[in-house]
Amino acid sequence: MKFINKIDFTSNIWGCVDGANMLALAAMARDGKSLVYVARDDVRMATMRDALARLAPDVSMAVLPAWDCLPFDRLSPQGGLVGQRIDALSALAAGDCQLVLTTVNALLQRVPSFDYFADRSLFLRPGHEMGPAKLAEFLANHSYLRTDTVREIGEFAVRGGIIDVFPSGSSAPARLDFFGDEVETI
Repeated sequence: MKFINKIDFTSNIWGCVDGANMLALAAMARDGKSLVYVARDDVRMATMRDALARLAPDVSMAVLPAWDCLPFDRLSPQGGLVGQRIDALSALAAGDCQLVLTTVNALLQRVPSFDYFADRSLFLRPGHEMGPAKLAEFLANHSYLRTDTVREIGEFAVRGGIIDVFPSGSSAPARLDFFGDEVETI
Protein backbone atom coordinates (compact mmCIF):
# COMPACT_ATOMS: atom_id res chain seq x y z
CA MET A 1 0.00 0.00 0.00
CA LYS A 2 2.78 2.47 0.82
CA PHE A 3 4.48 1.64 -2.48
CA ILE A 4 1.36 2.51 -4.51
CA ASN A 5 0.93 5.83 -2.70
CA LYS A 6 4.59 6.64 -3.35
CA ILE A 7 4.19 5.96 -7.09
CA ASP A 8 1.03 8.06 -7.34
CA PHE A 9 2.68 10.95 -5.51
CA THR A 10 5.77 10.81 -7.73
CA SER A 11 3.74 10.69 -10.95
CA ASN A 12 1.73 13.73 -9.85
CA ILE A 13 4.91 15.69 -9.21
CA TRP A 14 6.24 15.02 -12.71
CA GLY A 15 2.93 15.86 -14.37
CA CYS A 16 2.24 12.37 -15.72
CA VAL A 17 -1.25 12.25 -14.29
CA ASP A 18 -2.95 10.29 -17.04
CA GLY A 19 -0.04 8.76 -18.96
CA ALA A 20 -2.03 5.89 -20.42
CA ASN A 21 -4.84 8.26 -21.45
CA MET A 22 -2.35 10.56 -23.18
CA LEU A 23 -0.96 7.76 -25.31
CA ALA A 24 -4.42 6.38 -26.11
CA LEU A 25 -5.75 9.82 -27.08
CA ALA A 26 -2.73 10.52 -29.26
CA ALA A 27 -3.15 7.18 -31.05
CA MET A 28 -6.90 7.58 -31.59
CA ALA A 29 -6.58 11.19 -32.77
CA ARG A 30 -3.93 10.16 -35.31
CA ASP A 31 -6.39 7.59 -36.67
CA GLY A 32 -8.67 10.45 -37.66
CA LYS A 33 -11.33 9.99 -34.98
CA SER A 34 -13.05 13.03 -33.49
CA LEU A 35 -12.61 12.95 -29.74
CA VAL A 36 -13.60 14.85 -26.61
CA TYR A 37 -11.47 14.53 -23.48
CA VAL A 38 -13.17 15.68 -20.27
CA ALA A 39 -10.67 16.40 -17.51
CA ARG A 40 -11.63 16.72 -13.88
CA ASP A 41 -10.03 20.18 -13.50
CA ASP A 42 -8.04 22.86 -15.34
CA VAL A 43 -4.67 21.56 -14.15
CA ARG A 44 -5.26 18.10 -15.64
CA MET A 45 -6.62 19.63 -18.84
CA ALA A 46 -3.48 21.79 -19.20
CA THR A 47 -1.26 18.77 -18.51
CA MET A 48 -3.07 16.76 -21.19
CA ARG A 49 -2.82 19.68 -23.66
CA ASP A 50 0.92 20.05 -23.12
CA ALA A 51 1.57 16.32 -23.37
CA LEU A 52 -0.50 15.91 -26.54
CA ALA A 53 1.24 18.89 -28.13
CA ARG A 54 4.46 16.92 -27.77
CA LEU A 55 3.12 13.43 -28.49
CA ALA A 56 0.88 14.32 -31.43
CA PRO A 57 1.83 17.76 -32.81
CA ASP A 58 -0.03 17.04 -36.06
CA VAL A 59 -3.40 16.63 -34.29
CA SER A 60 -5.56 19.77 -34.27
CA MET A 61 -6.81 20.50 -30.75
CA ALA A 62 -9.32 22.91 -29.29
CA VAL A 63 -9.20 23.76 -25.58
CA LEU A 64 -12.56 24.71 -24.05
CA PRO A 65 -11.97 26.05 -20.52
CA ALA A 66 -14.66 26.83 -17.95
CA TRP A 67 -15.57 30.33 -16.82
CA ASP A 68 -13.65 31.59 -13.81
CA CYS A 69 -16.78 33.08 -12.21
CA LEU A 70 -20.25 31.91 -11.24
CA PRO A 71 -23.18 32.31 -13.69
CA PHE A 72 -24.97 35.21 -11.96
CA ASP A 73 -21.91 36.76 -10.36
CA ARG A 74 -21.26 40.49 -10.66
CA LEU A 75 -17.83 39.83 -12.12
CA SER A 76 -17.22 39.07 -15.77
CA PRO A 77 -14.95 36.22 -16.85
CA GLN A 78 -11.36 37.04 -17.82
CA GLY A 79 -10.92 38.18 -21.40
CA GLY A 80 -8.36 35.45 -22.06
CA LEU A 81 -10.83 32.71 -21.06
CA VAL A 82 -13.55 34.27 -23.18
CA GLY A 83 -11.15 34.32 -26.12
CA GLN A 84 -10.16 30.67 -25.62
CA ARG A 85 -13.80 29.60 -25.45
CA ILE A 86 -14.71 31.56 -28.59
CA ASP A 87 -11.68 30.16 -30.40
CA ALA A 88 -12.58 26.58 -29.42
CA LEU A 89 -16.26 26.96 -30.30
CA SER A 90 -15.38 28.56 -33.65
CA ALA A 91 -13.05 25.67 -34.47
CA LEU A 92 -15.78 23.19 -33.52
CA ALA A 93 -18.36 24.98 -35.65
CA ALA A 94 -16.00 25.03 -38.64
CA GLY A 95 -14.99 21.38 -38.12
CA ASP A 96 -11.32 22.37 -37.81
CA CYS A 97 -10.38 20.23 -34.81
CA GLN A 98 -9.99 16.52 -34.19
CA LEU A 99 -9.71 16.71 -30.42
CA VAL A 100 -11.52 18.86 -27.85
CA LEU A 101 -10.03 19.17 -24.38
CA THR A 102 -12.42 20.42 -21.73
CA THR A 103 -13.34 20.09 -18.06
CA VAL A 104 -16.44 18.89 -16.28
CA ASN A 105 -17.35 22.47 -15.32
CA ALA A 106 -16.94 23.73 -18.88
CA LEU A 107 -19.05 20.89 -20.23
CA LEU A 108 -21.92 21.88 -17.92
CA GLN A 109 -21.98 25.50 -19.12
CA ARG A 110 -24.26 26.60 -21.93
CA VAL A 111 -22.75 27.47 -25.29
CA PRO A 112 -24.22 29.12 -28.41
CA SER A 113 -25.39 26.97 -31.30
CA PHE A 114 -23.00 26.09 -34.14
CA ASP A 115 -24.64 28.46 -36.61
CA TYR A 116 -24.00 31.38 -34.23
CA PHE A 117 -20.37 31.46 -35.42
CA ALA A 118 -21.11 31.02 -39.13
CA ASP A 119 -21.24 34.71 -40.10
CA ARG A 120 -19.33 36.07 -37.11
CA SER A 121 -15.87 34.95 -38.17
CA LEU A 122 -13.51 36.79 -40.48
CA PHE A 123 -10.25 35.44 -41.88
CA LEU A 124 -7.92 37.95 -43.51
CA ARG A 125 -4.58 37.51 -45.24
CA PRO A 126 -2.37 39.78 -47.32
CA GLY A 127 -3.98 40.59 -50.64
CA HIS A 128 -7.53 40.42 -49.26
CA GLU A 129 -9.77 43.31 -50.40
CA MET A 130 -11.46 44.90 -47.38
CA GLY A 131 -10.94 48.53 -46.48
CA PRO A 132 -10.01 49.73 -43.00
CA ALA A 133 -13.42 51.38 -42.59
CA LYS A 134 -15.26 48.13 -43.37
CA LEU A 135 -13.01 46.18 -41.01
CA ALA A 136 -13.54 48.72 -38.22
CA GLU A 137 -17.30 48.51 -38.79
CA PHE A 138 -17.19 44.69 -38.68
CA LEU A 139 -15.20 44.72 -35.43
CA ALA A 140 -17.49 47.28 -33.78
CA ASN A 141 -20.59 45.29 -34.82
CA HIS A 142 -19.08 42.17 -33.23
CA SER A 143 -18.53 43.68 -29.78
CA TYR A 144 -14.91 44.77 -30.17
CA LEU A 145 -14.11 47.93 -28.24
CA ARG A 146 -12.47 50.78 -30.15
CA THR A 147 -9.59 52.25 -28.11
CA ASP A 148 -6.57 54.47 -28.66
CA THR A 149 -4.11 51.72 -27.68
CA VAL A 150 -4.82 47.99 -27.91
CA ARG A 151 -4.03 46.21 -24.65
CA GLU A 152 -6.61 43.45 -24.13
CA ILE A 153 -8.50 40.84 -26.10
CA GLY A 154 -11.51 42.33 -27.86
CA GLU A 155 -10.02 45.77 -28.53
CA PHE A 156 -9.04 47.49 -31.78
CA ALA A 157 -7.49 50.82 -32.77
CA VAL A 158 -7.55 52.64 -36.11
CA ARG A 159 -4.78 54.97 -37.28
CA GLY A 160 -5.39 55.83 -40.91
CA GLY A 161 -4.49 52.77 -42.98
CA ILE A 162 -3.31 50.77 -39.96
CA ILE A 163 -5.59 48.76 -37.69
CA ASP A 164 -4.39 47.10 -34.50
CA VAL A 165 -6.68 44.33 -33.25
CA PHE A 166 -6.44 41.83 -30.40
CA PRO A 167 -8.50 38.87 -31.64
CA SER A 168 -10.00 36.25 -29.37
CA GLY A 169 -7.88 33.15 -28.93
CA SER A 170 -4.69 35.05 -29.72
CA SER A 171 -1.81 35.61 -27.33
CA ALA A 172 -0.83 38.95 -28.88
CA PRO A 173 -2.47 41.71 -30.93
CA ALA A 174 -2.05 41.93 -34.70
CA ARG A 175 -1.37 44.95 -36.88
CA LEU A 176 -3.00 45.12 -40.30
CA ASP A 177 -1.44 47.56 -42.76
CA PHE A 178 -3.67 48.55 -45.67
CA PHE A 179 -2.70 49.92 -49.07
CA GLY A 180 -5.99 51.44 -50.17
CA ASP A 181 -8.58 48.72 -49.56
CA GLU A 182 -6.12 45.83 -49.80
CA VAL A 183 -4.49 44.19 -46.78
CA GLU A 184 -0.79 44.68 -47.48
CA THR A 185 0.78 43.09 -44.36
CA ILE A 186 -0.36 41.50 -41.11
